[in-house]
Amino acid sequence: MREFAIRFQSGQSNPFETGDNWNLNDIRVTAILDDGSETIIVQDSGNPYHRIKSDVNTRRAWVL
Repeated sequence: MREFAIRFQSGQSNPFETGDNWNLNDIRVTAILDDGSETIIVQDSGNPYHRIKSDVNTRRAWVL
């Protein structure tokens, strides 16, 4: 795996509502290897690490 993405899609019940906004403050992605062991492939944080804004927003991350 070289990269992955987290995609957020807001749930607006009507066209007059604004989309949701969320802070993603930290992320940790762990892979389980063939032998059953685990390894961290992505770990990062911030305040926020990424601001998810309104309707559709994608954040890409690259493996360490």
